[in-house]
Amino acid sequence: STPLIGREEEIALLTRRWERAKAGDGSVVLIVGEPGIGKSRIAQTLLEQLGKEPHTRLRFFCSPHHQHSALYPSITQLEQAAGFRREDTAETRLDKLVAVLALANKELSEAVPLLADLLSIPTGDRYPPLNLTPQKRKEKTLHVQVAQVEGLAARQPLLMLWEDIHWSDPTTLESLDLLIDRAATLRVGADHLALRRIRQPGHERHQQPFLTLFLEQLPTARVFSILTFRPEFTPPWVGRPHVTLLSLNRLAPRHRAEMIAHVTGGKTLPKKIADQIIDRTDGVPLFIEELTKSVVESGRMIDAGDHLAQRRSKPPFWPGSIDWRRCEKWLRSERRSAGSTAGSGRTTPTTTRIRASGSPLGRAGRRAVCARAPECGGSR
Repeated sequence: STPLIGREEEIALLTRRWERAKAGDGSVVLIVGEPGIGKSRIAQTLLEQLGKEPHTRLRFFCSPHHQHSALYPSITQLEQAAGFRREDTAETRLDKLVAVLALANKELSEAVPLLADLLSIPTGDRYPPLNLTPQKRKEKTLHVQVAQVEGLAARQPLLMLWEDIHWSDPTTLESLDLLIDRAATLRVGADHLALRRIRQPGHERHQQPFLTLFLEQLPTARVFSILTFRPEFTPPWVGRPHVTLLSLNRLAPRHRAEMIAHVTGGKTLPKKIADQIIDRTDGVPLFIEELTKSVVESGRMIDAGDHLAQRRSKPPFWPGSIDWRRCEKWLRSERRSAGSTAGSGRTTPTTTRIRASGSPLGRAGRRAVCARAPECGGSR
């Protein structure tokens, strides 16, 4: 795959925030950028860099098809973490849910019935249902989720990645409010309460044992959260001390040329074609990669050693007439496919391309995608 190009500063910032989180200073980075700019790619690069470093990671995907489904990203993440299978019985699913929740907390008397209800799993006599109003049930469910995060972070550093939150449902946004606030208050709360206890008269002789025990029992905020979204979404968390806004700009021309070189395997394209790719893709990495692939795979280029040359018997690469209606039909079908895989975390090259590009693509984007679509005369 094409390496990440021109994003060294962004990766360095994420790495610094991760180191801070490991030290107990909870941190949140909001990554904003237009479709195809590389938001998910940057986050994925950080995940790859962590390698075998001890940590827990939770990954959530928002979907344009489930913007009115309460806590859809959390439901799909929990189902995946529990390892649910289609053939599982209700009893098996309950066992798997209990097992995954027990990784974070030992007290499950509320967590299991609340989250089982969220996943539509009957609990029978094992966990009596809670008699709560709908509003109280929602509040307790959100706080149970926060408690799970705290429990996981107490074991080892936790990295949470929320993708495409511009498609999140209102209840998920409430959950994020709690999680982002809690990321900053855990460590502050420990220090503040311990300090108050030390300053109370009559406790001078016992302050050191108390402080040690208190800080050992209370988990620190070893949580690093990354949230990605498009510019049309306005996050309410900007300006908070532990929140950093990272805006991704389009690639500079030299980085566009570098990306083209990687896609072609180091072989130089004819200058006229390379210049057109650089100009027409407007510095959007996804479009640069796809349009370059389309040129290389078009059948109009021949390998001439250290460079690619255009076949004289073939017409110019840029199509003069494309059936845009057929392209859009193909694009919609791929978006549906992308939506069905987004919740599970599974992706294919095509769904990744479409999910990142969204709609509308614009002229350059449509050419990049349609050139890859069989219905448009391209090759996938």
